[in-house]
Amino acid sequence: MPEPDTAKLRFSGALSAYEHPGFAADQITAQIIDQLGDGPDLVLLFVSGPLVHAVGAIAQAVREHTRAGHLIATTVCGVLAGAMELERRAGVAALAARLPGITVSPLRHGDFMAVHDAGDDAGRVLRDLARADGDLAATIMLADPFSVPLNGMVPRLGRAHVGVDGDRHDAVLFGGVASAASERGGNTLIIDDHTTDKGVVGVALSGPLRCDMAVSQGCRPVGENAVVTRSKGNLLFELGGRPAIEVIREHVGSLAETDRTLLSGGLFLGRVIDEYKKHAGRGDYLIRNVLGADEGSGGVAVADIIPPGRTVRLHLRDANTAAEDLALLLDAQAIHGRPDGALLITCNGRGERFFGKQNHDAVAIQRAFLPAEAGPEAAKSGEAIEAGRNEIPLAGFFAAGEIGPIGLETFVHGYTACLGCFRGTGAS
Repeated sequence: MPEPDTAKLRFSGALSAYEHPGFAADQITAQIIDQLGDGPDLVLLFVSGPLVHAVGAIAQAVREHTRAGHLIATTVCGVLAGAMELERRAGVAALAARLPGITVSPLRHGDFMAVHDAGDDAGRVLRDLARADGDLAATIMLADPFSVPLNGMVPRLGRAHVGVDGDRHDAVLFGGVASAASERGGNTLIIDDHTTDKGVVGVALSGPLRCDMAVSQGCRPVGENAVVTRSKGNLLFELGGRPAIEVIREHVGSLAETDRTLLSGGLFLGRVIDEYKKHAGRGDYLIRNVLGADEGSGGVAVADIIPPGRTVRLHLRDANTAAEDLALLLDAQAIHGRPDGALLITCNGRGERFFGKQNHDAVAIQRAFLPAEAGPEAAKSGEAIEAGRNEIPLAGFFAAGEIGPIGLETFVHGYTACLGCFRGTGAS
């Protein structure tokens, strides 16, 4: 067991593919203790496959045997850690952290609702719940999709993190949606000794910590921007004063043949997040599915409510675009150096079925942060990374919705990879 450096942030990514819950819990515990010693301040735990029915016992064993200060957990359809992803099978992944100088505040559903309902006072309520004295860094949120109206809830919670300490800085809200179940009551959320099948749980982190986000929506814009001139609810009737269905058909008809082949993966509409931005490019849109169209009214249904006056643009999605988009964002993250630890929430629509190979997102992240001395050969695209070699501590899961910011707003996304990179700020 290592002697912990009590002055430095330290993380551990742990993974088990055992199908026996006791063996899985023991393996996760051993990896955490081997890398951090016992007594981590926080463990984030994700359980998939047939093990979801034993999530309570696994969480209890890991918390007790590691002597973790706090633990949050949920049930999911796939887990990941290091450079490995386990999809649609038994798996347990954990991101454990030793956080000297950081206040870890567990948040239950009622706490999130108190922030949500506080209106203009939301920032103060959040600071009080987080026990943050001018230094709230991040809130990590795990949610059940069947019991909470997340599309309306998350943006309001996100706004409470903007300017949370006056003009000094913005905190980050990110996380993911439980993905193990297809109906209400089938997911499990755990926070310390409290277990539930509904609502939201999470933790707030305050102190000398930065959480740098990369939110990869994996789409690219096509055609031209258009302004919504008539809409109702999630139906767009007019774009630029013309029937929406007519405008979209024109844009689709003008696509290159190679782009038309991507329509089998669906058509997406992005709305500009910041209408004051002069030029909107990739990453400046919130991407939503185009659900269908009505010939009679000329309306187009979108998986979002877009009021008149907003700017929108068609988007396409494919594996190459998604890989390129993630790589660009990781290049930007790598400029800041290797993170102390990272949490990845990636869509259950990504993975091997989408990219055609295993471990795509996890390997891409590890490759992006390879130290220079690892050499160019180790970073060749598609080449496996030796387990444990030069890896950053990374863990996460495949979600039924990914929660993360674009600019100063926070949303529930689909088909997205949300990566939170934790870095100490040097204070203690």
